[in-house]
Amino acid sequence: MKKIKILLIGSGNIARQHYKAFSEFKEFIFVGVVARNKKKLKKFSLELNIPYFSDNIDLAHRTTSPDLVIVATTIESTLKVCLKLLKFKSVLFVEKPLGYNFSETKVLCNKFFKYKKKVFIALNRRHYTSTRIVQKDLIKENKKRTLIVQDQSNLKNHFNKFPKKIVNNFMYANSIHLIDYFNIFCRGNLTRIRTFNSFNKKPYFVKSELLFSSGDIGIYSAIYNNESPWNISLITGKKIYIFKPLEAISSNFNLKKYKFKFADDKNFKPGFKLQAREVLNFFLGSKHQLPDYKQYLISCKLIKKIYK
Repeated sequence: MKKIKILLIGSGNIARQHYKAFSEFKEFIFVGVVARNKKKLKKFSLELNIPYFSDNIDLAHRTTSPDLVIVATTIESTLKVCLKLLKFKSVLFVEKPLGYNFSETKVLCNKFFKYKKKVFIALNRRHYTSTRIVQKDLIKENKKRTLIVQDQSNLKNHFNKFPKKIVNNFMYANSIHLIDYFNIFCRGNLTRIRTFNSFNKKPYFVKSELLFSSGDIGIYSAIYNNESPWNISLITGKKIYIFKPLEAISSNFNLKKYKFKFADDKNFKPGFKLQAREVLNFFLGSKHQLPDYKQYLISCKLIKKIYK
C-alpha cells in the first residue's frame, strides 16, 4: 500500500500532538509542514524530520501533493486556512473550532458543502477510551437516558490570550467539548430546550434542560469564572456512568470486561491515537467513527440554542 501523505498546517503543541499520534501508524508519512513563523517552522520541521516546510499553503500543497491535510492553527486562522484548501482534492482533518462563532462556522460548512469537500473534525473526546467503553456497554441498552453535563470556564484567564470577540464566544472553542456529548449519548432529535439562566455580559451560571425525541433528557450547566472541573453523569435504567475526569470512567456496573487500552490516553493526548486510527480506517475503506463537519455543525447549533 502506498503511504498516506500528510501535510501539517500549524507548528504549535496541538500540531505536535497530532504528529506524535499519526506517526504511530506506518501507513502515514508527513511530507510537509506549514506555519507563519519561519524561525519556529524550520526548527519544528528539523526536530520532527519533516522534509518540507513553507509559510505558503498553496505552494506547500502543490509541492507535496498530500492525501490528508491536518489543520491545527489558531482560532483566528482556521477559516482563512480552510478557504485556501477548498480548491484541492485532499481530505481535511480540522481542529475545532471551525469558526470563532456560529455565523463563521456556518459560512465555512456551507463552503465545504458547495465544494463537496471531505472534511472531518477533531472532536477527540469522541475517541476517549472512556467514551468508547460506555458506547459499547450501551449497545443493547434501550432504556431512556439522562445525561448531566457540568461545564466550566474561567473567561478572565482568556482575555490575556485571545481577542475579545473570541472570548465572548468562547463556548464554541471550549464548551463544544462538553456539549458534543449530548450528540454522542442522547438519541433522536432535539425536540425542546429550556434555558433557565442565559449567557450575558457578566456570565456566572448557565443552565439548560434538553428533551430528545427518544425520550432521553439532557441537563447542562456551566459555571463561569470558576475552577470546578468538567464532569459528566449518564443514568440509564439501573446503570450509572461517571466521567470525572472525562478520560476516566466509573460505574455501578462492572466495566472491566472491556479490554480497552487506557494507556493510549496516557501516552498520547487523550483520544488522539484512536482518532488517528479512525482516520486510517477511512483511508483503508474500513468502518470508522470520524465526525464530519455536518455532525460538528449539529453540536454548534445546540451551543447556539443554549447560549441564545
